Amino acid sequence: MTIGVVVIVSLMFATVPSEGRFDRFIAKKHGIVCKPDFEFGHVCYADEKVIQSKSGHFRRSYLHASSERNYKFENGEIITTRTFGVFGLLFEMRDGFWWEHVFN
Repeated sequence: MTIGVVVIVSLMFATVPSEGRFDRFIAKKHGIVCKPDFEFGHVCYADEKVIQSKSGHFRRSYLHASSERNYKFENGEIITTRTFGVFGLLFEMRDGFWWEHVFN
């Protein structure tokens, strides 16, 4: 039993997704595309709407990682994404008990 726990914890530690992987997953899932821009460096779009700002956090522990991002558009609309990663897999989460008390 002890060896099994050590193996599982080792696998969890080795497969925690990186912040870059989270960003690519969120961009693909929400259709976010960034293009080079001479004046601003790059401009990002989602559904042909310009993303004015991005804020949030990325937390990584030894066994899992979580990310919460807010994307604000020029029209004032804000989209919040919550993503949980474990064993190399990423899952979108809804706000609620599990997100607030367990995964975040």
